[in-house]
Amino acid sequence: MNVFKTMNHIKIICFSFVLILGAIGDNDLLAQSLDQDYNDLPRFEQTDDISFKVYPNPTTDYISVSTDQKFDGSFKLNNIFGKILLEGEISKEGKKIDLLKFRSGIYIISVYNTEGKKVTTRKIIKN
Repeated sequence: MNVFKTMNHIKIICFSFVLILGAIGDNDLLAQSLDQDYNDLPRFEQTDDISFKVYPNPTTDYISVSTDQKFDGSFKLNNIFGKILLEGEISKEGKKIDLLKFRSGIYIISVYNTEGKKVTTRKIIKN
């Protein structure tokens, strides 16, 4: 079970597998697995007092990340498999991120403060 807690993509596969097994027979197994795995899935929320805007979303060519408050930090743009596609610095002035070279799909942007603490995570849809 420890393998599933360290690798999110394997956990999601296991989660789907348990759903299938639960539907076939053992409802207690399904209920236990749902409680354990669902609570460990990543959330898309703000974890600090700093409010960020990520727009336009959905987008076709770029996104802007901005805040009205004093902020210095960094960002990471990942695909849905967790692969880091872009990394960079971000400040109060914000950041315009070019997405033209990426295919249509769903991407995840995470913003970190200077200490490396994740401040926010957002889902981006590129048409």
